[in-house]
Amino acid sequence: MCRWFDSAPGHHVPCAPAPFSGSGAFLQFRQLFYKREVMSGARRKKRERFFAKHPFCCFCGGGNPATTEDHIPARGLFLGRYWPEGYVFPACDPCNNSTSKDEFLLAWLVRINVTDYSQAAEKEFDRICRDLQRTSPEIWATLRLHSRAETRRLQRDNNLPAFGLFPGVDIVHSMTVPPEVLLAADRYGVKLAKALHYFHTGKVVPLTGAVKVKVFTNAEAVGAASLNKVLQTLTEKPQIRRAQTTLNGQFDYNYVVVEDGAASAFVVSFGHSTIMVLVVFHDAQRYEESKARRVLDQQVIEDA
Repeated sequence: MCRWFDSAPGHHVPCAPAPFSGSGAFLQFRQLFYKREVMSGARRKKRERFFAKHPFCCFCGGGNPATTEDHIPARGLFLGRYWPEGYVFPACDPCNNSTSKDEFLLAWLVRINVTDYSQAAEKEFDRICRDLQRTSPEIWATLRLHSRAETRRLQRDNNLPAFGLFPGVDIVHSMTVPPEVLLAADRYGVKLAKALHYFHTGKVVPLTGAVKVKVFTNAEAVGAASLNKVLQTLTEKPQIRRAQTTLNGQFDYNYVVVEDGAASAFVVSFGHSTIMVLVVFHDAQRYEESKARRVLDQQVIEDA
């Protein structure tokens, strides 16, 4: 016997043959169905509370109602999609969907690392490489691993030591990062800056504001001594966690908020791969003459 579930008048959805009501299988099915209904109701109430607290999109000036929850940084940037708690932001549908490709390219970039991969990370990186080759063959075709001579030249030009640059790493290989990937990182940096600003100030960056982004590859970051000076200026540093797991090794940042939340700055690192310097300000015209410009723009962007 096969039972049918009425989902709407005149519409029937077939299900698998149902066990009779007295069997243990039926009791398990009923418990599972009830559990899913309870979980669905809990998720719905959680979303309702979220949008009641965050009614407007924090990415497009605060004028559009939030309709989705956007995970920033994207879940795909973390090993096993094990992303940090609390980094969920109110977004409208266009803003949520606007960076899908950028997130994918950044997920590839942040895995260009100097540390040894675990077996799970190696498998995940192989999958992302295959997806990149399949979905963006024009970008994949431009990837090129440098020769040892080119890598030594890169180390010499950036005043990097030939050995001992990274603990436990004897040989460092370098490669060319396609400009499309760096542009994607720039675009994603704008969204990340707005999210972190909202996270630490509770304020949406208005349409009168602006965001400055500077992206460093790991080779550039090691040679940029001014980043240490910037990090001394940005003294606040959060703990990035999920449950009992610390995720600062994958995503970490220092920050400062000034001008009563009208401006902020962040130095964000994704493992030993990519560093972003982000500066946010609410009033682009006023900012040019403000204390925030001297504290943030000159020390963070110009020095970097």
